[in-house]
Amino acid sequence: MATTSPALIPPAGLRALSAKEQLQRAAALNCVAEGAGKPACVGQVFVGIFFDGTGNNKKLDFDEPPPEKRKHTNVVKLFQAFRDDPGQGYFRFYVPGVGTPFPEIGEMTASANGARFKPIQLTDEELSHLIAAGEPDALTQVLSEHFSDLLPKEGRAELHRTLQRLCTLARRCGVERFARLQSLAVAVLGTRGALLDDPKFEPWLQLHAHDEHGFEDALAPWVESAEEQPA
Repeated sequence: MATTSPALIPPAGLRALSAKEQLQRAAALNCVAEGAGKPACVGQVFVGIFFDGTGNNKKLDFDEPPPEKRKHTNVVKLFQAFRDDPGQGYFRFYVPGVGTPFPEIGEMTASANGARFKPIQLTDEELSHLIAAGEPDALTQVLSEHFSDLLPKEGRAELHRTLQRLCTLARRCGVERFARLQSLAVAVLGTRGALLDDPKFEPWLQLHAHDEHGFEDALAPWVESAEEQPA
């Protein structure tokens, strides 16, 4: 009777996961993600950083003048109210306003040039663009931690462009949760980017973008189909 020897154990001791298994891992990771699915920081460290407004300086306005001439801003009030207990993980930092002395960074005297700066005002649209610009980097970090075998050994610039295309597509289709974006990134990298070039994928994503359950299972056939294609 003929027998078949088992496959040799890979040098690293780990079997490569299939695309479907990668998506199952992504789904499992989503279950423990906080809130909208963004990776949570669980360290018990509390940091308060208080930036005063242009021309305001706690030392000049409050610390040095006599009591009857003291004045301070709401930023200083918040700084003073914030718990200062490094031993218990509470840290507070005050940053004087632009145009005033800031010895810690070499600004020893008031600056007329600095005083001309005005606070930055962002519209909702500008803020949305700013957040969107950081999504590819956030995805790269998650993928590096949990799906490093999907990342290319070289060509990280191309990886960033691929993830940027994915984020643009996801926003166009109404994908809002980071956890869902994470699963899509696993699928896109599992198909070597081919998923983004499939004209049928965008209508499918528009239809399933808000599915509450089974999104990764529904996504798996797309990846498995691409897996069968030659590299």
